[in-house]
Amino acid sequence: MHLWNPGSWWDRGFVVGQEQGLTLSGTLAIAHRGASALAPENTLAAFITAVEVGADAIELDVQRTRDGQLVCIHDAHLERTTDGEGMVGDRTLRQIKLLDAGSWFYSQEVRPVWPRYYFEVPTLQEVVEVTRDRCRLVIEIKNPELYPGIEEQVAKVAPEDALFQSFDVDCVRRMASLVGKQRCFQLWGPRAPLWRRRFEEVTEYAGGICMHHVTVSRRIVAIAHSLGLAVTTYTVNSEREMSRMVSREVDGIISDNPVLLCRRIRERLPQAEEEAS
Repeated sequence: MHLWNPGSWWDRGFVVGQEQGLTLSGTLAIAHRGASALAPENTLAAFITAVEVGADAIELDVQRTRDGQLVCIHDAHLERTTDGEGMVGDRTLRQIKLLDAGSWFYSQEVRPVWPRYYFEVPTLQEVVEVTRDRCRLVIEIKNPELYPGIEEQVAKVAPEDALFQSFDVDCVRRMASLVGKQRCFQLWGPRAPLWRRRFEEVTEYAGGICMHHVTVSRRIVAIAHSLGLAVTTYTVNSEREMSRMVSREVDGIISDNPVLLCRRIRERLPQAEEEAS
């Protein structure tokens, strides 16, 4: 199946942001569930939009259908993001592909002229095909306790430069055993204890930590970096908070709006470097 005709955006070089100077090295712009402020989350529409506007990477969520297929959807239940009902794990891929996961996002006047499958729940394989050599993937494994062996499946499908993350420590450990710990991130919530010993424990099985933005400070980032851990942060949508995260010297920022994020990184980095000197 031919998934994507990039059209004029591709021809003009709006691919990974480098030609247009949208992002600078040092802080990656990561599109949360694709460009989810601009298109329905975790759909091909959102992922394609993220690539077109210059995101360095795309964060997405993976779960598994009843017949063992990997699909990109955040919730274990279908109700919030589709017109379906029930659990993802109780439906076959064929059943899930019949659902509308996003045409409702746009008004009739501004709806893009895209085929229906852009608004379906995509498989991980479809997303890999769309983004290959165009944008890096950050794959979050959701509810691994519901899907035994999902880590092995994800590792087989994911591209070689993909990164992986989960809130589940055992899941991150299993992924690290498959792909190497430097490609794995431990997700922490907004109330996670920030003792140095916890950072040291993460170094045993992961190469980085993805932290809620309210917990990020210069001191915390310095501790992580001193132990060789990369730091990314989620979900940062205000311009002020984006600038604050760049000044904290995080390695990546996850945002629903990669257009705004790319611009703030470009504008903020010279100032952040001056403040740090």
